[in-house]
Amino acid sequence: MRKARDGEATKITVVGTARKAFAQHGFAGTSLAMISEKCGISDGLILHHFKSKENLYQAVQENLAEEYLEVITQAAADAQSPQQTALDTLRAAFQYWSNDRDYYRISLWSYLEGQDTLIEQEAVLTKVLADKVSEMQSDGQVDSSFSAYALLTMTIGPLHFWMRHREMFHKALRMNIAMGELNQDFQEQFIRMIMKLYHP
Repeated sequence: MRKARDGEATKITVVGTARKAFAQHGFAGTSLAMISEKCGISDGLILHHFKSKENLYQAVQENLAEEYLEVITQAAADAQSPQQTALDTLRAAFQYWSNDRDYYRISLWSYLEGQDTLIEQEAVLTKVLADKVSEMQSDGQVDSSFSAYALLTMTIGPLHFWMRHREMFHKALRMNIAMGELNQDFQEQFIRMIMKLYHP
């Protein structure tokens, strides 16, 4: 039993270290030797647990998607009404992407490096969100003249665009406002816009 616990602790340490390395350097730019050096676990032991760098990369992505799904699910579970569910989910998503750049950076790296399929947890998350939008449309709480996937894309797309370009907007428009305040202002306006879009 001790070995199983030790093995699990080793995997958690490796995934946590690999998450930072992949976020900074992408898949191609990260080596097992680099991860090994940063976490103090031999690359042989890393391969013993994950078999390949590809499997480790997938484990990191699954871990991130599961973490995000938990944040979204918890936000929805705590809401008292369908409208509050949408609002709380949007706020939770915005806060998550604002505070944790690893998932965002790894998603961007994956796209740039040619990954063209969703990992299992991301597919689950996408289906959960699309089903929730469809359910709210059926109940007359969301505009049904748009498809669920279009509404979902129009919600997620601007959020990711803002995460990528907010510093550039801040500099280019010479905004006399702190980045934290600007981010909060965008969050409130973005949520108001999306809630109007969802309103039947």
